[in-house]
Amino acid sequence: MPPLIHFMSSSTFIWPAVSLPVPLTQRGGIKRQFDDQGLPLCQAGLLMPLKTTFICHTSLIEHERGRYACPLLFPTRPARPAPSP
Repeated sequence: MPPLIHFMSSSTFIWPAVSLPVPLTQRGGIKRQFDDQGLPLCQAGLLMPLKTTFICHTSLIEHERGRYACPLLFPTRPARPAPSP
């Protein structure tokens, strides 16, 4: 019975003489903006504060990532409620 899978060695594979460039694409089609310190800016041009952090398991090396939010869409709550009149 012949083998089901035939593996080719690198000596039998013919590599192309010219490598074609692969165009760089932006993820999500969103152009991101940053301030001088490297912090992200929202579409309104406001500084986005760090809301939460999490461990990213989708890449080969697990690493910590952060979620930033626009202050207009996700305002911070006051530390204590306003006094009643």
